[in-house]
Amino acid sequence: MQTKWTGKNIDLDLLSGEVERFFLNRGFKTLKEKLADGYKILGVLSRANGKRESICAKIFGNPDEFVVEFEPIKPSYPSRLLAPMATLIGAGGFVLRDLKSREVYEKLEREFWAYVEETVSNLVDSSRCAR
Repeated sequence: MQTKWTGKNIDLDLLSGEVERFFLNRGFKTLKEKLADGYKILGVLSRANGKRESICAKIFGNPDEFVVEFEPIKPSYPSRLLAPMATLIGAGGFVLRDLKSREVYEKLEREFWAYVEETVSNLVDSSRCAR
């Protein structure tokens, strides 16, 4: 999912730092990469069962017009479509794990967007580039 903001004059470096802090506060290990027109923040969370959750947030554009994207690195398995068949062949446990993982991702995404909205509001006119 992505959201576009205009007319906010946001320092994208500050915003990317706040996005990285969001992931760190939730136990993710992060890697922030500077791009030609913004930033990419990768977050990896290692679970106790050995499974890893990977998230990518991108911020690109300029202080007055920028986009924030949020997505899992690996697209989720389309379990809703295959769940009945998987249950019939005995793979219901895998479907259940995938559904729980999806619920965790959706909760994280809701928290992410609420955090970014608040952060953008707090960073209005934070860019050194005057309009």
